[in-house]
Amino acid sequence: MKYWGAFAITLVLLAGALVTSEKQRVPTPVSPDAVLSLIADSEHELTRLPVSFDRMSDEEEIDIGNRLAEVYLNQENDANVDPETREVRAYVNRVGARVARGAHRRLPYRFHYLSSPDFINAFALPGGHVVIGGGLMALMDSEDELASVLGHEVEHIDHYHCQERVQTQAALHKVPLGEMVAIPIVIFQAGYSKNQELEADREGTRLAVQAGYSPLGAIRMFQTFGRLFEMTRRRSRSPQEELSKLAIDTLNGYFRSHPLPSERIAQIKQMISDEHWESKVAEQPLEVEYFFQTQRAQRALAAGHYAEAEAAATRSLSLRPEQIDALATLTSAQFALMEFPSCKENYRKLLAQSPPDAGNVGVFALQIAQEDLNARHFEQAAKYAGTLLDFQPNNAEGLAALAEAQVGKGDFQAAEATWRTLENLYPPQAQEVVNYVASAAQNALEIHHYAQARDVAGFWLTLRPRVWDALKIQASASLALGDFAAAAQADRGALDAMPRNSVAMMELVWNYADALSASKRGQAAVEDFRSFMTGPRPETTSTIERQIRIEDAGLALMAGDEGPAKELAADSRRPGRNRISPELLNRLGWWYYRAGKYSYANVMLYQLVMLRPGDVPLRNDLAWVEMEDNQLDDATTAFSEMPGTGETHFEQWNSAQMGLAIALWRARKTDDALKQFEPAVNAEPRWISSNLVRAFYSPGVAQSVEEMKSEQARRLQARKR
Repeated sequence: MKYWGAFAITLVLLAGALVTSEKQRVPTPVSPDAVLSLIADSEHELTRLPVSFDRMSDEEEIDIGNRLAEVYLNQENDANVDPETREVRAYVNRVGARVARGAHRRLPYRFHYLSSPDFINAFALPGGHVVIGGGLMALMDSEDELASVLGHEVEHIDHYHCQERVQTQAALHKVPLGEMVAIPIVIFQAGYSKNQELEADREGTRLAVQAGYSPLGAIRMFQTFGRLFEMTRRRSRSPQEELSKLAIDTLNGYFRSHPLPSERIAQIKQMISDEHWESKVAEQPLEVEYFFQTQRAQRALAAGHYAEAEAAATRSLSLRPEQIDALATLTSAQFALMEFPSCKENYRKLLAQSPPDAGNVGVFALQIAQEDLNARHFEQAAKYAGTLLDFQPNNAEGLAALAEAQVGKGDFQAAEATWRTLENLYPPQAQEVVNYVASAAQNALEIHHYAQARDVAGFWLTLRPRVWDALKIQASASLALGDFAAAAQADRGALDAMPRNSVAMMELVWNYADALSASKRGQAAVEDFRSFMTGPRPETTSTIERQIRIEDAGLALMAGDEGPAKELAADSRRPGRNRISPELLNRLGWWYYRAGKYSYANVMLYQLVMLRPGDVPLRNDLAWVEMEDNQLDDATTAFSEMPGTGETHFEQWNSAQMGLAIALWRARKTDDALKQFEPAVNAEPRWISSNLVRAFYSPGVAQSVEEMKSEQARRLQARKR
């Protein structure tokens, strides 16, 4: 007996903690799983205790049940709910009353519907209250299933299971029955003993059959529970089996406190045989199935499960065709699935019946188009936006989405026509498209998609001529593609369009000189550049003027005229405030490298490095020159010691990593060279272009790069074989 006493004390402490926590609740979201499991375990143990109670009167039980229902159910007033919910409530009451007529106890049975889709459960309260959740009803497709569930809960009342639970809790808590309104409602959601649950299954099914329902309703309900049971065990994430965390937690508690579905099915099958119910196979349709199918369709649509949403909405409309919500959901799902003919037909119906709901479909359609646009699915985005414009012609957001999608897929002619319409009707949205085009061009350049960058920048110039940012991108992309003449033309256009005193002019001057040097060898390049120098151009600073002189000297140097370069070098050694900065002299030293005068470039760059020993770009350029001036060891050491890939100019992409690869290759350290070569090429794909490498680097560099490309390809083929 001492063990039973200790066990009883433990249960009293647990129950007391439960009541205290209920009275002193903290507003923090919690899962019902732990509470349901605790109550289930406690109740199962209590059934083994030698405890018996005198039955309370029906009146006392009804009073306790009414007060519990008033405190916990908090039923909404019919005036505050939608007509469909009122219909479901009335339907549940009607079926419940039909089933309860066969109960032994003459109690005022009342049936309550809780609309939460996460509440996949039903329970009974003392005195005749039966509650069923929307999540459970959504799993049904026949009235017989509903009757079996309601019959099960009626039998928990009819066989005094609920009353005994109240008395047990009162005894545990030492609370008078009249004060039992403080019992947590979860006490009644937890399961009873296994025998009591199986008894409620048997007698509940008997009630349903007596009311004219098929016992197959109970079997199919338990089969559904079986599928849910397996689902909670493996936590399936497929769209058809996806449940909320709250629903999963509730089901975990339910299955922990109830017999296994397989055992319950076996019992009902035995009853069918024993009672000779084999002929009772006809089930009645669930009259409110349409309501739950519409809810299922709406949830599936929100989750992006469009085929499931279409199927559920179609089923709902077959049951009740006049539903606006179901029609709107079906139309949206068909749009997402690109079933455009059906979608258009349903949209026209919706527009005639409820223009606001048709407008909501348009909002959804735009959202789908925008999602595909953001995901760079331009073909799909264009189809979605085009269909939206069929629904709502001259829709500003739809026109903008269509124009952007057309740009994304490279259909610039169609994009221009769409943009012209937009600019005539909605100038602000037209400017948004221009901004999108500008961003797309810049992004393409940054990720080395040079052809795309050039084409999109060209379209940008179609929309907004002489925009120097667009010209600059077009020039850089053209240069990277080896179209040197186009690059030079775009750079010159950008220089002509540039605002006065722009700080970006130095970079453009640099780019223009590089493009000219690659497109027009010799004196022709010098003459073109000097036409820019002497012609009308924006006001500049003294630094920019020195930059222009250096680019002119570099082009002349490559044409065989060293005079301007020597004059600049001499100027740099003269004292005074007009001395040339090391950054500009570094550029002059690189022009000497490109002209093949490696010894002179070596001396000039070495002197600059001595002035600024920690300057990475200076040391990097010197290492490239040392490599050509037969100082291979010094170059290798310098490249190895540089952080990362080194700082480089966009047009001068002589990274330390590629320099190290070439130095190692020339030292015949083949494997080490290729380890550096691959990431260097990935970081800067222009090294793959033989035309570009020959235009901007020494013949030796071009030869080494070609050799490494060939060896890399040979090894790749060998690995494949």
